[in-house]
Amino acid sequence: MIRVILYDIVFVFFVLLIIRMVVDSIRMFAHSWDPARPLKLALGLVYVTTDPPIDALGKVLPRPRLGGITIDLGFTVTFVIVVMLLSILSVR
Repeated sequence: MIRVILYDIVFVFFVLLIIRMVVDSIRMFAHSWDPARPLKLALGLVYVTTDPPIDALGKVLPRPRLGGITIDLGFTVTFVIVVMLLSILSVR
C-alpha cells in the first residue's frame, strides 16, 4: 500500500519534470513566448515543485565545462534518480 502511494507521488513528480523539460525547451527556442495567465500560474506550480531538488543537486554536483559553456547537471541527475525510483517502486 505504501509502495503504491510512493509510486504515485514519484510518478506525479516525473510528469512535472517532463512538463518542465518541454516548457524550458519552448523558452529556449521561442524567446518571446509569453503564456496566458492561467498557464503562467500552472507553470509556477511546476517550477515551485521541481526547483528544490534540482537546485539542491545543482549545488552539490560539479559543473563540467565545455569550452566557454558550463553545464548544470541538476535536472539530468534529478530525472535519472526519479526514473530509478519509479523502476524500484513499480508494482509487480
